[in-house]
Amino acid sequence: MRSWRWPALLLLAVLLAGATVAERRQTAGEAPAGQQPFDQAVPVASPAGAVGSTWYCAGGTATGSQEGLAEHVVHVANTSDVAVTARLTAYPSEGRPATRTIDVAPRSRVAVSLAELVTAPFAAALVEVRGGGVAVEHELTGPSGRAFGACASAPSNTWYFPAGTTRAGTRMVLALFNPFAGDAVVDITFDTDDGTRTPQAYQALVVPGGRLLAVDVSEVVTLRAEVAAEVRARSGRLVVDQIQSGDGSEGAPKGLAVTLGASAPAETWLFPDGVGASGYAETIALYNPGETTAEVDVQVLLDDPDLNGIPEPFEVSVGPRRSMTIDILGDGRVPVGVGHAIVVRSRNGQPVAAERAVVGSSEAAQPGWSFTVGAPVLASRWIVPVASAGGTSGAAVVVLNPSATETARFTMEAMGDGRATVPEGFADVELAPGERRIFDLGSDALGFRALMVVIDGEGTVVGESRFGFSRGSDLSYLLAVPVGDTVAPAVGTVGELTPDEIILGG
Repeated sequence: MRSWRWPALLLLAVLLAGATVAERRQTAGEAPAGQQPFDQAVPVASPAGAVGSTWYCAGGTATGSQEGLAEHVVHVANTSDVAVTARLTAYPSEGRPATRTIDVAPRSRVAVSLAELVTAPFAAALVEVRGGGVAVEHELTGPSGRAFGACASAPSNTWYFPAGTTRAGTRMVLALFNPFAGDAVVDITFDTDDGTRTPQAYQALVVPGGRLLAVDVSEVVTLRAEVAAEVRARSGRLVVDQIQSGDGSEGAPKGLAVTLGASAPAETWLFPDGVGASGYAETIALYNPGETTAEVDVQVLLDDPDLNGIPEPFEVSVGPRRSMTIDILGDGRVPVGVGHAIVVRSRNGQPVAAERAVVGSSEAAQPGWSFTVGAPVLASRWIVPVASAGGTSGAAVVVLNPSATETARFTMEAMGDGRATVPEGFADVELAPGERRIFDLGSDALGFRALMVVIDGEGTVVGESRFGFSRGSDLSYLLAVPVGDTVAPAVGTVGELTPDEIILGG
């Protein structure tokens, strides 16, 4: 278990600025077109004692073969102290849906392969839960690797994917899942490193009700190093995942990744767990869906700034409906081998979407490929639904306190297999303003067969998990799931700061 404190004033960008915890809305339709309530901009779990929740896992294949691009498994994690019942419906890209009822014991997790219910090139899952304290994630496995990804807790009429590629040796698929009875009509636009594209085949595209439609971007937007995508519904709402695979040929990364898009832009995005070892590449991709240029700071907050210093922020302008990718390690201002967090902040109030890509080369301790949309919210309670899985080479949870003034206190509870415990060093943890801490879960997952983690305390924090796979040579970074009645937006801005104006936390 390690800890660092970060520059406090730089973190004013994520102060709560008078924000109050909002009660979770039940329908995405309450927001204006193109926007989501802040507590639906990311997956959010219902608190224990709630009537229930609904989860949407859009992307994956269900061929029942080891050769499937991304065979789809859904994990239902019950962190409450009572049993819950879930109804899982698999929606294939071809054929009829199939349903299974799942009983999930207290403090336990159940995994279901969609290929056990349907056989199709692609399949999505709808999980309807009776009871609270439940979070759902999904797992994809294929010839190129293995990945965990977030499932949505609400549909939306917009989805943004700032980071993508169709370079040689890679494949990019958008999985469009319409869980409703009526058809959805969508437009898909792309911004690439050589300009914006609006393929005619993807305008007024109909996604039938109760159906998953897989769009292979690589077949239309070919051989582009950088591809950002926007999915916007003219009518209806849906859930969209991005599946990316690389076969390692022609210099392409080797790995598999699944990413739930950002359903709304935001002024602030947090990435708690930056790369801290050699052999990795790390980029931040920004997409501006608005009609005004966004002036954006990307601040890298190095561990132990007294020793490692404070790098100048990346200051960029992102034009309307355009994207930009920043190579975090490219110009030398961020030293290789130093762990860090990243704060993305709009200086002029024009919100953007932000996504981090991590590539571990063959020389890295953990080769692989991972894409993560940042956290635009804070919370005092977070769930890590999958903190261990068979074939992992190690796992960790990172918790940060982004406040510049308030101390956060929390306990991390490990649970699974029907039991719960607080490991040594995980109880009554105190994080000073600007401090983060890494909790190593060990290669034995603290002795749990199906480990989950709950972060619970006073003050708002951000949680993120990471683990590598010993089989398939891949890695995953994934934000924890905030619990709805503790969520608040990460808002606030600061003016220009020079290094000698920065006061270090602590």
